[in-house]
Amino acid sequence: MAKVTQAHIEARKGAILRAAARMFVRKGVDAATMQEIAAEADLSAGAIYRYFPSKDDLLRAVCGGAVDATREMFDRATATTSSARAALHEIGTAAWAKLSDPASREDVMLGLESTLAAVRQGDVLGDERRQVNRAIIEMLTGLIREAQASGEIDAGVDADALAATLLACHLGTGLLALQLGGEVDTDAIHEVVAHVIDRLAPAASRS
Repeated sequence: MAKVTQAHIEARKGAILRAAARMFVRKGVDAATMQEIAAEADLSAGAIYRYFPSKDDLLRAVCGGAVDATREMFDRATATTSSARAALHEIGTAAWAKLSDPASREDVMLGLESTLAAVRQGDVLGDERRQVNRAIIEMLTGLIREAQASGEIDAGVDADALAATLLACHLGTGLLALQLGGEVDTDAIHEVVAHVIDRLAPAASRS
């Protein structure tokens, strides 16, 4: 029997996670079954259970992927910009650009589904979902504090509160775009948020 490579295992896991995300969006986390996810991935149910023992494990893995993607976005922004405030702008531009992509509809719905599942099953999934938002807030807070240390953002601003506000603005924009579609100008909202960040700089350093 041919040896299964790690690359094959990772590819199979990726296919399962993508199928699970599609089914969670299409039917909801509660309604989607492992059998349906298996069919979506063109696999047997038994094959899925070898990688993910339960639907809860699948949801945890899907949420974990969102954190990894966000970390990559932060890493790219900090590597290609000259300051912490510039990195914040770059991250905001990338995050809001995704909202104008038709695929963002599924991302927003998946976020809502996983949040609802976490609320309903707090003892099973609650901590995992909280960790997603905590990780994003922590990454934003770190950049904001760097910007404060370099004089780009007023040191009197509560960095944690600003980070939570920025995340809330992005999540809220996604929700409005999901509900109202083209009636919501996501680019204009991003411009306002970017302007707010600029206005938080000490007067002498405002661009």
